[in-house]
Amino acid sequence: MATRKPKHKFARGEWKPVHPSKEGAETAKAKRAGRSLHAQAEKDSHSSDPTVRGRGIFALNAQRGKFKHPSRSRRRTRSRA
Repeated sequence: MATRKPKHKFARGEWKPVHPSKEGAETAKAKRAGRSLHAQAEKDSHSSDPTVRGRGIFALNAQRGKFKHPSRSRRRTRSRA
């Protein structure tokens, strides 16, 4: 039996945080503005535009290495009483 090519670019369990079409958007914006990536992410994280704010917050989290699925961090636990 021949092996089939996987449908997805990344194997299950492997997570690439940035979509390939959006790679480097924040870096390119920082270069155009003449800022460091961190300074640009700080500025964007306070934006009134939700898309820009989301990118800024994501960039700051990426620098810290904080990639956790939201449901994992807010998982409910049973009380042990």
